[in-house]
Amino acid sequence: MCYTEDMGKTYERNTVVTRIAFAGKFQSEPGWEEDAYGEAWHVFVHVLDGGAECITEDGARFVARPGDLIYKPKGTCLNQKSLPGGGFVRTAVGFSLRDDDALCMVPRRSSPVNGGKMQSIFAQLVSAWAHQQPHYSVKCMQLLYELIYTAQGETLRAHRKLRAKLQPAIAYLEGHYTGDLQLGDLAALCGLSPAYFRRLFREAYGESVVEYRSRLRIRRACDLLLGGCTKIAYVAQQAGYEDPAYFSRSFRHAMGVSPSQYLEDSQHGEKTEEPLPRYFFQEEQRMARNPDHIARFMPTDELVINPHMGFTTHNRFNGDPTYDMRICGGRGYAEGTPLEDLPTPQSLKTSRYPDTTLAYYRVYWRYFEPEEGAFDFGMFDRALKLAQSRGQTLMIRLAHHGRTAEYDIPDWLSRKLNLQKRGEGDKLSPGDPRFYEAYIHAIQALANRYDGDSRLESVDMAITGAWGEGEGIEHLPDEILRDVVDAYTQGFQNTPLMGLIVSPKAVKYANLSRPVGFRLDCLGDMGGWPGSDFSHMLDFYPRQIEQMGDVWKRAPVGFQAGWTMQRWLDMGWDADYIIEQALKWHGSTFNPKSSPIPDCWMPSLEWWLKRMGYRFAPRKVTYPADLRGGERMLVELWVENRGVAPIYHAYPLKFRLLGENNAYVLETDADICSWLPGDNFWKGTLLVPENAMPGYYRLELAITERSSDKPVLRLPVRGTFNEGWLEVGRVCIQG
Repeated sequence: MCYTEDMGKTYERNTVVTRIAFAGKFQSEPGWEEDAYGEAWHVFVHVLDGGAECITEDGARFVARPGDLIYKPKGTCLNQKSLPGGGFVRTAVGFSLRDDDALCMVPRRSSPVNGGKMQSIFAQLVSAWAHQQPHYSVKCMQLLYELIYTAQGETLRAHRKLRAKLQPAIAYLEGHYTGDLQLGDLAALCGLSPAYFRRLFREAYGESVVEYRSRLRIRRACDLLLGGCTKIAYVAQQAGYEDPAYFSRSFRHAMGVSPSQYLEDSQHGEKTEEPLPRYFFQEEQRMARNPDHIARFMPTDELVINPHMGFTTHNRFNGDPTYDMRICGGRGYAEGTPLEDLPTPQSLKTSRYPDTTLAYYRVYWRYFEPEEGAFDFGMFDRALKLAQSRGQTLMIRLAHHGRTAEYDIPDWLSRKLNLQKRGEGDKLSPGDPRFYEAYIHAIQALANRYDGDSRLESVDMAITGAWGEGEGIEHLPDEILRDVVDAYTQGFQNTPLMGLIVSPKAVKYANLSRPVGFRLDCLGDMGGWPGSDFSHMLDFYPRQIEQMGDVWKRAPVGFQAGWTMQRWLDMGWDADYIIEQALKWHGSTFNPKSSPIPDCWMPSLEWWLKRMGYRFAPRKVTYPADLRGGERMLVELWVENRGVAPIYHAYPLKFRLLGENNAYVLETDADICSWLPGDNFWKGTLLVPENAMPGYYRLELAITERSSDKPVLRLPVRGTFNEGWLEVGRVCIQG
């Protein structure tokens, strides 16, 4: 049976009423008794007053009391006798169905939560049937359908509530089905007595705990045999059976063939037709009683390395050595020169540096445009190629100049503007408008070639000053500032942008055109400036970031280390405090400039990496137990973002139905960029292909590449993964 959601109600697609036989209100005196045998219609009874003792055809007994709903399927028997000393008042409706099994999930007796609604529907139905006004049959049919839908909805809610109560035991069984089974321990997990737990379990799953565990064991054995494992004794052991002979008997009982025959059939690409009905019948019966499946996952604290977040390398790539603190002018990191010619690494691991999917490349304009209009795209082509080969995407910044003559603006531009050599420590850019016109031309050339390149992670907007870090931006005319920002936002329309927080005005202006994030270029500075007690962390960033508002919800926030982390340690700064502030500011990336990380801080940095950026942990999936080709399956998903920021790249969320010989990938319309820190929910329907082959399938989920079905994000939850696809559960596609 397949269910869909519409306006808060649950509808069974196969429930088609062909005729209403009767509807009325009935009152019986004390001592009343009736046997109803094999009537030719289905009957719903709603108890209004009094009560009755009821016995079904299989001997099951229950007491019907006011508010209860009694369902008597067509062809069944029900003995009813009013309770001692009282009468029995009820409304009832008899009807025929196209499919007599359509309501098999509805119990013989239930106590609807919304009894008032049930009573109102019955009253309207009985009244319309009695008065027979024009079109009364249509109205009666509408009310009967509403009654059926309400009854099914109550049943679904009851099953969900019951299964939720038993979920701790189910979770334990799923992970420990090969071990000894202690009913008392399972009951204790649910806070129930063993006897009550046993009864609820059978009511929820239609089988005993032992039968449920046996089915898990046989399923594991089938997976091993289908996977090519030929040693029956080993399969038995892995499935939880100490005695191979007993395993073989159990397997034959469940599957109809011996393990060796099952293995032989699978190796020859054959399916044994004889055994499947028995096993499938058990599965179908269980699914019919439990139309919705729920899969729950617990998050892990493992370190997962995902794209678009985490630490970055700096003018180097995964596998390259960190910078020697004794070189590079004592800075311990590269300035803004073209890439060095380093040997190809044997491993992509870098000592004293975390794994990363990001590479940062900062280079001076003078190297990109050595002669006017002659752009060296080869330097960026090489960087992009190296990043891709090392499993990274590239973040770039085209810096105007440094603060020495060696790293000044392009020589041709200095001559054109008749400028003197840059003095040591001079961070200001020339004030001549022609300087910015030339720089804008360079940005446009860069954008024309690389915008939308999948290897390009993001571009930093360098507005003015040494390293493009905004020195003197407060004196820059608004018109020039807007022209520079426009060059970025109009040129890089398909590439994420970030702007230095030194100028909130520039970032805010950029956000008028499109989402643009911001970066901090001196994270960790707790007061390291000679002759001054100024601190970026204490005196500057808090106020600047406050002005950014909710920009982080739409565009990335990135950090660059002030000096190096070794300098932080040498200065005695508190790394844990710095990390705490970085998380509070919703950072997704951090560039420690490929300088070695102090060993004593590696645990703190690993803790940081587990919380930086996004961290999507699926927690719960609700999905139908069985499907048909051409139908839509309703899926509900709860994802917890355990990070501090969303993801800013729109990847598709997909579900996969993986069968023995077929696989169907179903793409959702989920917007994962809207998954902010905390709980996020998606609910939607997915179309099962019309030509989907009948059989049992694994339901899996993944966030994949845009152009393929290859998973692109690692999901930090406990579960079974198949090449990056998280196994959710099993469903049946019926013929």
